[in-house]
Amino acid sequence: MFRIIQAIIFSLMRMFQAAGRSIWDAFDWSIRTTCRLLDSAVSMVSGGGGAVPAPPVKDMKAALPQIDTITQARELAKGEGKAAEIINRQSLAQQAMTFAMLSEDERMSADLSLLSEDQVDWLNGLSEGQLRSIADATEQRVAAALAGEAKALVAIRSVNEPEPEAETVLSARIAAFRAGNLALDRPLAFAIH
Repeated sequence: MFRIIQAIIFSLMRMFQAAGRSIWDAFDWSIRTTCRLLDSAVSMVSGGGGAVPAPPVKDMKAALPQIDTITQARELAKGEGKAAEIINRQSLAQQAMTFAMLSEDERMSADLSLLSEDQVDWLNGLSEGQLRSIADATEQRVAAALAGEAKALVAIRSVNEPEPEAETVLSARIAAFRAGNLALDRPLAFAIH
């Protein structure tokens, strides 16, 4: 009997707790809804409740852009259009020289559409110093190197130029020294300073 009374009391407590919770939820919802309605009514009347307007400009003439600035912007836009036209009319040598002037990161997106695969491979195989030499060379010399003319650029082999076959005296002596059998055909000369 005692357990039945205890079960009834616990059931009533849970019922009141649930009712209290639902009453609190209903009260909270009504407060929030009222606040939202008041906020929307105030924003309709006051113009949206946005940020504080900017203070008025004291010297309007100084705040507006100058005519010279607008003219320079127009000229710059024309210059950019002309630059695009110039790039489209570049020769092979100009394209190679432009590539040589760029940084390593910019070279990845450089336009080499006029060059053949051999010429692109040749450019990509050059060192930084050699690329600087190409950037400093004349357009005729770079064009000759791209055409495959021998010795068009100093210390840079041209496109598809074969390696030199003739062994120089110095290279023969270096090879002999490395091999360990340096046969001197001339006496060594030393300078004393």
